[in-house]
Amino acid sequence: MKPMFLSIYLPCLGVLLCLASSTTSAAERPADNVDLDSGWKDSFRLASADGKFSFTPLGFAQPMFNLHVDPEATPASEGSGFVLRRLAIGFDARFYGRVRAFFIANLARGNLAMWDYFADIALVPDWLIVRAGRFRPWLARHRLVAASMYQLPELSPAMTEVLEIGDGRDLGVGLFGMLFGHLEYGVGVWNGEQSFTLDSPGIIGEEVVPANTDFEVGGRLVYHPLNILSCAEEPDFSASKDPRMAFGAGAMFNRRHGLRLQWDPADDTTVTAYRDQVLKLGAEAGFKMSGFSLAAELFAKRAFLIDEKDAAVQAAFDAEHRGDWALGAYLQGGAFAVQKKLEIAARLDYADEALDRSGLDLYPTAGLSYYIFGYHLRAQLMYRLALRIDSRSEAGQELPPTHDIFFMLQGAI
Repeated sequence: MKPMFLSIYLPCLGVLLCLASSTTSAAERPADNVDLDSGWKDSFRLASADGKFSFTPLGFAQPMFNLHVDPEATPASEGSGFVLRRLAIGFDARFYGRVRAFFIANLARGNLAMWDYFADIALVPDWLIVRAGRFRPWLARHRLVAASMYQLPELSPAMTEVLEIGDGRDLGVGLFGMLFGHLEYGVGVWNGEQSFTLDSPGIIGEEVVPANTDFEVGGRLVYHPLNILSCAEEPDFSASKDPRMAFGAGAMFNRRHGLRLQWDPADDTTVTAYRDQVLKLGAEAGFKMSGFSLAAELFAKRAFLIDEKDAAVQAAFDAEHRGDWALGAYLQGGAFAVQKKLEIAARLDYADEALDRSGLDLYPTAGLSYYIFGYHLRAQLMYRLALRIDSRSEAGQELPPTHDIFFMLQGAI
């Protein structure tokens, strides 16, 4: 991976140094034209003396061990093992205070998986910024947090199971900003790439399914009644003396292709694929002060069948409860037992993928984070209990719970 790493960083670094050095002639250039900020308090940063250009390399690795215990499996620990949760490299570059170039990719699976790559242009600083590229749509607060600054090593099942967001990123363009110092907004249009859909043309059975290229539109509006509560990190690591609070809501709508239906109860034939329209809604609240943090979100999703005139598709769609409202919610909190060193966190997730089916999942979760060297080096321990009530076996019967223990180390720059 070293040649790939160098091929990404060296050209970018060379371009930025050339830009920084080309503003004046050699005779006029001051000796300290380029400042090197290598302090660990925030990040490693290369910047011009006048502050017009900066380049911040990004990178983090998260090896993790997961002990999974399922009483119904043989052996009960099936699925346990080590995994490289994330291995990311990238950069964050700023130009003239109005332009930002951001790139980060994941190498954890042995190949270069592009995560975020976008450019921001501040048309009106703070108020109106345009973003183009591949980035996370503005909907779920929990999904907008930096991947190296989560309070717990695993994302909320209430979000991932209900919203079906995959890696949560998509190609698009959007506008965002902060109005009057308290009202945050973000609106955009994306390709509509989701998990469980095809992002390129393919064949299911004997049917050719088109690529999922329909547009997805959405936005998020957040009110900060006190001090600004950003999505940069989940813990209150800085131990804010003044309270920060936020309340918001978001929505997204798009058409999808290539979803699978397994059977048709009318004549026992296989329905291979269908199209639908999906609506996703979210509401959020957050609070931080003196090392204590609290966040809660509610998610709802419903799909609407496009091929409603096809009786076989409609029957299978209804039988699998694809048109039911799905609902998810979580409440998460954390507090530092030792300021900037040891944090205790807990979360309760609720996920119901089809309200009319009476099956739901509950996930009580607790964890510890020990900050050896801030976010640059830390250890996280998390326990999650999965309680499943599934009416498809026997109505109201609680299936045997499963247990997960996660231990993760993080090294980051």
